[in-house]
Order: sequence, then C-alpha cells, then structure tokens
Amino acid sequence: MSRINVHEILSEDVKDLKTCINSIRESFGKIDNLYVSVGGKHNEQYISFNNPFSIKTKIFRTNSDYQLVPNFLQFNPLNKKTLIIAIDNFSNEETLRINKQILERNIDENMHAILFNKICTKSFLETFAEYFIVLCEENDIEPSDAMICNYVRFANNPNPIELIAEQIIPETLQNSLNNSSNTKYCECFYQWFGYRYYIYNFIFKYKKHYTYDIFNYARILEQFIENNDERLLKRGFVEFLDNICDIMSLYKKIELNDYV
Repeated sequence: MSRINVHEILSEDVKDLKTCINSIRESFGKIDNLYVSVGGKHNEQYISFNNPFSIKTKIFRTNSDYQLVPNFLQFNPLNKKTLIIAIDNFSNEETLRINKQILERNIDENMHAILFNKICTKSFLETFAEYFIVLCEENDIEPSDAMICNYVRFANNPNPIELIAEQIIPETLQNSLNNSSNTKYCECFYQWFGYRYYIYNFIFKYKKHYTYDIFNYARILEQFIENNDERLLKRGFVEFLDNICDIMSLYKKIELNDYV
C-alpha cells in the first residue's frame, strides 16, 4: 500500500478537507464506502477496566487501531473503494506520526484515509453532517455503507467540560442528520459504548437510542456475555442487537456465539 493514500489536513479548515476529498475522487473514482471516526485517535497503547473485579488489575491493548480502521473495512472486496476520515486533535507531531503509521499499516490499495485536525464544536458538527450527506449523495453510497462513529468517551470520571462534550457531539450529529432534507442517512451515526470490558468493541446506532432503553439493554448484553444466560434474549433485546456493530469483527454485525 502506497503511503500516498494517507493524507493530513492540519489547517482545521473544512474547505481544505473538501479540496482533499475532491482530489482523491478525481484519481480514485466513485467512493463505495464512507467511514468517519470522531475522537478515535490512538492515545495510549494499554488500558484497564474498573469492572468486573476479576480483571481490575489486568491491562489490555487498546482498540484504537480499530476505531481508526474497523476490521470490517479492512476486509472489504478490492473492487469496493473506501474513504476514511478521522476527525480529532492531531496538532501534536508525535500523535500525528503514530496515527498516520496505524493507517499506513491497516489500509489497502482500495482505501484512502484523511487525518483531519479539528476540535469538534457544535457549528462544525452541523456543517460536517451536512457535507457527509452531500458526499453520500454524490457517490450514490448506500446507508449501509456509510458511517459516522463517535468515540469521544472518558475512561474515568469526566469533568464538567468532558461531560458536555460527551452529550453535545452525539446529539448534534444525530439532530443534524434527522433535520436534513434527505433523511435517507439519518441512521448512519453510531456511538461507542465506551470503556466497558464486555462491550468495549461495540458501537450502536444512535438513532435507536430513542427506541430502546440503551443503558438497560447494554447492561443485559454485558450480563449475557458474562454469564451466557439465554433467558436474557427477549424479543426486544434481539432487535436491539441488530443495531450494534463490532469494530473488531470481519462481518460488522455481532454474533453472540463469538463472545460466550
């Protein structure tokens, strides 16, 4: 894979992002898959979890490589062209270098990736959601092949500013997609469950947050994986599972047998 397939936009200017994407499309052709990560950059190599008690003293490799490039994208057919946009603060040179290397290792010749240095304000998120839809429309991308995923979650007790960020980012993106004149892509936004051991690699379709009791169902899912108790598989819960993806899976959707 040529390093030319990984691009950096450090100016924080959306116009520069659009110019870069237009240039990619001129040489790359029509985009078949569009994946956007918000706050998914590699920060630390290892993490630990507060629960369950049995693993509290253990450390685990972070899944940040897969937040940048989920496994189900790495194994797309070579005739499907993928554009990845990673939106985060890449102003630190070392952070930029590490994340660029991760992309270079994990993307193939049928993929282009952009590291876009940007702090996610409400106005930017609204503008970007609008552009995301335009990009999908111009390339005739199916909703099932388009995804924005928010990974802005905090491992420990977040401070008031962090709490606001955790709330504003998903609400702004979902509302912007809902309020678009084209609602075809209103279910393309996913939210990460965060630093929860059993569901650490799972993301959920945020629009369904309003349909299901997301926090209750997330706990049921954790209990199922921990205890392998099929009594928990009620009809509503099974429907809920259809709206979850696993960033480590080759097949995108989760198969519970893989986790018990």
